[in-house]
Amino acid sequence: MKLIIFTLVCLVAFSGNAYAYLDPGTGSMLLQVLAAGVIAIGVGWRSFVAFVRRKNKKNEMHEENTDKKENAPENEYTYDKHLAD
Repeated sequence: MKLIIFTLVCLVAFSGNAYAYLDPGTGSMLLQVLAAGVIAIGVGWRSFVAFVRRKNKKNEMHEENTDKKENAPENEYTYDKHLAD
């Protein structure tokens, strides 16, 4: 990390004049790119959180069903036993 910071400082400190022209549309374009990036990160984060919640919910439901099957009395006729026949 220190190497990256040192490199950036050297590039800025020892750079020469660019003699470049930035027209007014460039600022607008950069603003649009920044806004699109922020929105994309937000949508991606929400999608990731929804995915994790769905997975956890499925795992919890699976664990509850497994617990019910394990704790069921032997003489009880269950749907799974019916499918096994």
